[in-house]
Amino acid sequence: MNIKRTVVLLLIVFTAAFYAETEGLVSADPGIIYENDLIKVSFDAEGAKITGYIIKGYKNKDKEEYDLIPENTSIYPPELSAIAGIDPNAIKYSHSKEADRIIFTSIVDGIVISKVFEFTPGTYFMTLTVNARNDSSAPLGLNSFEIQWGPEISSKEISASMKKRYVSEIMFDGKKAKMNILGKRPSVRISDFKWFGYNSLYFAVVALKSEENISGEFFKAAVNRQVWFATRFPDFSVAPGEERSHSLKFFIGPKDSGILKAHDEEGLGLVRLINMGMFGFLTKFFIWLMKFLYGMIPNYGIAIIIITIILKLIFLPLSTSSIVSMKRMAELQPELQKLQKMYKENPQKMNEETMKLYKTFKVNPLSGCLPLLIQLPFFWGIYSAFSVSIELRGAPFFWWISDLSAPDTVFYIWKIPVNILPILMGVAMFLQQELQGTQHSQNQQTKYMKYLPFLFLIFFWNLPSGLVLYWLLNNVLTIIHTVLLNRKNENR
Repeated sequence: MNIKRTVVLLLIVFTAAFYAETEGLVSADPGIIYENDLIKVSFDAEGAKITGYIIKGYKNKDKEEYDLIPENTSIYPPELSAIAGIDPNAIKYSHSKEADRIIFTSIVDGIVISKVFEFTPGTYFMTLTVNARNDSSAPLGLNSFEIQWGPEISSKEISASMKKRYVSEIMFDGKKAKMNILGKRPSVRISDFKWFGYNSLYFAVVALKSEENISGEFFKAAVNRQVWFATRFPDFSVAPGEERSHSLKFFIGPKDSGILKAHDEEGLGLVRLINMGMFGFLTKFFIWLMKFLYGMIPNYGIAIIIITIILKLIFLPLSTSSIVSMKRMAELQPELQKLQKMYKENPQKMNEETMKLYKTFKVNPLSGCLPLLIQLPFFWGIYSAFSVSIELRGAPFFWWISDLSAPDTVFYIWKIPVNILPILMGVAMFLQQELQGTQHSQNQQTKYMKYLPFLFLIFFWNLPSGLVLYWLLNNVLTIIHTVLLNRKNENR
C-alpha cells in the first residue's frame, strides 16, 4: 500500500512539474522583437537599443541568417547623446507596439524621453524619432544632440584582403560617393551630405539627411577604438510643458543593385553604395550579364564560365597576336644572347644591333603586352563585378566550391587555409608561360614574367572563388589556344 501511494505521489509531482515547466516556457518573455518579410529586429528595454538586426534571405558562412550587429559587443546602436545630464542609453524603458512601430518611453527627473522605431514594410528603411517632453518646471536645453550608430556592422564573413578594400566609411554628397578606410582618422566631420555611414562588401547602414542644418561625423570610441558615426542636430531648448522631437531615417540592408534602385527616393543615389571600380559601366554590364545567364541556367559558376568563354572569343584576334609575338621573342633569345655577349662593353651598340634584329625578323618587343593593355578595362570590370556581386554570396558551384563569394578552402594547416582554385591557377599560369617561352626569356621586358604565377598565387589566395574560377579558366583557354597555334605553325 505504501509503495502504491509513493508511486502515485511521484506521478503527481512529476506531472505538476511538467506542466509548470511547460507553462513557464509558453509564458516566457521572448524579448522585444519586430519582424516583417525582410527583417527581424531585437531590442533591449535597457537603453532601448537594437541587439540584433537580421536581414532575412541572406545566410552567413554557418548557414544561419545574417545578423548585421557584430558579435561579442556590449554596446548596441543607436545611441543618443546626453539629454540635460541624463544618459538615455543607460535607463530602463517601457515599450509598446503599434503596427510597424515600437515605442520606448522613460521618465527621468520630469523629462519624458521616448524613442520610436518605425519600419516601412517592403523596404529596408528604418526611422528613429527621439522625443523629449519637459514636464519639469525648468527649461530644458539640448546642446550638441546626436544620434549615433556603432560599433560598425558585422563583416566577419569577409576575408581580410576584401575587408581592407570594401569595408569603409562612406559619404554621398549628391554627386560623388567618397569612401575612406574605416577608422583611418580619429574623427571626420561632414557638413554637405545626402547620406553617410558604414559600407561593407554586401551590406550597408547609412543615415539619410533629414534636415538641412544637421551635420555628420565619424569617430573612434575612446575605450575600444571602434568606429561610430553620428548625426548632430542643432542646439535647441524645450520650455516647461513643451515637447521637441528629431527624426533620422536609415537604410539598413543588402547592397543589391535592384533593391537599392527600388529605394531611390527623390534621387538618393543609394546604388552608389556599390563600388563599381574604375570602369563602372563594364562592371554593371557584367553583373547584368551574369544575372541574365543565371536566369537561363541557375548556377552562377556556369554563368561565370560562359562569360569567360564569350570574352575569350571576343578577344581571340588580340590573344593570337600576343601569343605569336611572345613565341617569336622566345625564338630570338639565342640571337639576343649572342649580341649581349658581343657588345657587353658597348651598351649603345648592343641596343642598335638589337633593334636591327627586331626589324629584320619583324618583331615588336611591346606587341605582346599591347593586347593585354587593351583588354585591361574588361579584366578590371570582371574583377569588380565578381567581387561586389551580392548574388554570388553563398552561391554554390559544385563539389567543394560551396560559396563563390568566398575562398574555396578545403582544410587548414596550422590555421593557414588551403585553397584549391588558386593552386590550380598558379599551375595553369606556369604551363602557359612554358608554352609561350617566357619562362626562359632573357629579354628585359619579359624575364621577370616568370615570377608572375607565384605573385598571382599569393594575390588570389584569399579572393572570392568565383573570381579565381574566371582567371583559372581564362588561363586554361589560353593554354588550349597556344597549343593549337603551335601545332598550326609546326604543320606549315
